[in-house]
Amino acid sequence: MIFETTQTFVSNTLETDREGYSVGNFAPGRCSETIDSTCLGGDSGTEPYIVTHHLLLAHAAAVDLYRNAYKDDQNGEIVITLISRWFEPYSNTEADKKAAQRAQDFFLGWYMDPLTSGRYPESMRSLVGRRLPEFTEEQSRLLAGSFDFVGLNYYTTNFAADQPSSHLNPSYETDANVNYLSEETSNLLPKNLSAQSERSKTSSKSLETQRLGETDIRGVFERDLHQQDIHGGPATKETRDQPTGKKTRNRREKEEARKR
Repeated sequence: MIFETTQTFVSNTLETDREGYSVGNFAPGRCSETIDSTCLGGDSGTEPYIVTHHLLLAHAAAVDLYRNAYKDDQNGEIVITLISRWFEPYSNTEADKKAAQRAQDFFLGWYMDPLTSGRYPESMRSLVGRRLPEFTEEQSRLLAGSFDFVGLNYYTTNFAADQPSSHLNPSYETDANVNYLSEETSNLLPKNLSAQSERSKTSSKSLETQRLGETDIRGVFERDLHQQDIHGGPATKETRDQPTGKKTRNRREKEEARKR
């Protein structure tokens, strides 16, 4: 965390919590053996939640220190940067609509709810149960409102389909009871979907851009509305938008510039 004269940027993302402690892709490479037997130990059903909990507490403590000891002199702003997606229901069924909301809770709400209300989303508290740490009253007080605006790294939109709960091998990856889908993976759902569900799926897809991996303007718009409705409208700023085409184009332009 760096204190500057104009702004203070704090980064707190799923890259540390999920990738490092749930699936083991990033350092320290921890996860349950049922997720990946090559992980360096770990528990995907508890460690991601513990890590996030303490990241949030560290953020709140740093913000409290800055506001009490430095802000008057430096007049800085507190900015926390999060990773975000948007989730569309896979069909118009109530089950899939609720799955899309749970997906939001387990991605963005995991951080934003404590930052605005001092509590984790109700769906997380219900589904994760005792594996999800709790905030004390004092911790909740420090967390709520511990930012001036929010930076969002927004990448893409996914479909969210309801998935039956499994009490075997609890994991952050399955706790939300959601099957996360793109256009390419949507055919992995059971083939016996009703005709109504199939029509609903087609209708839902028609609302999306042609490719979910490209810049999804509707997802950005819907996500910002969701932010205002659920989290009281904290100021947001896009900190990174990384559609595949743009990233490739920028890299190609840099290579051509070096050749010249």
